[in-house]
Amino acid sequence: MSIPTDPKLTHLKKILPHLEGKVRVRVSGLLFNDAEDPNALVLVEHDGLWSREPFWTPPGGAVEFGESLEDALVREVKEETGLSVEVGPLRYVLDFIRQPLHAVSFYFECHTSDDLMSLSVGSDPELSDGQLIRTVRIVPFVELRELNLYPEGMADWLPQDVKSGFSEGVHYLGTLR
Repeated sequence: MSIPTDPKLTHLKKILPHLEGKVRVRVSGLLFNDAEDPNALVLVEHDGLWSREPFWTPPGGAVEFGESLEDALVREVKEETGLSVEVGPLRYVLDFIRQPLHAVSFYFECHTSDDLMSLSVGSDPELSDGQLIRTVRIVPFVELRELNLYPEGMADWLPQDVKSGFSEGVHYLGTLR
């Protein structure tokens, strides 16, 4: 896929110089509303990258050089939501290859002692004047299909995996193009 020419997609054009031609390692946090009976997930809404439509995804971002996956996830969730988290088990791994971007993403279950009602809209420090984050909220599983959700298919498999207690362990989601 080539660089978008649509003027509304300036965010993707701004971040491309930092990401193009590199494999990026990412982490994301699966932060549920209730540890005993989860039925909702914290999601972050971002401006669209490939289209004008915004998309929703669990909080997370890039691992910095020299940073552990766990440290990166704690930092990213704090930056995007204002919440302090403890990192739990790895649940999913995903390859994202959509030219000119390539990322490997690790999705960990997270827990917080913070009040989820204290969610705040954070920022991406690396995108100083070109912020992508629009809002943050707790989304009930029954509403996931109504959103432009990334990774694609999450609305189907996540509630099932949560209900089963992630009985299959870590799940490789394959390559998303």
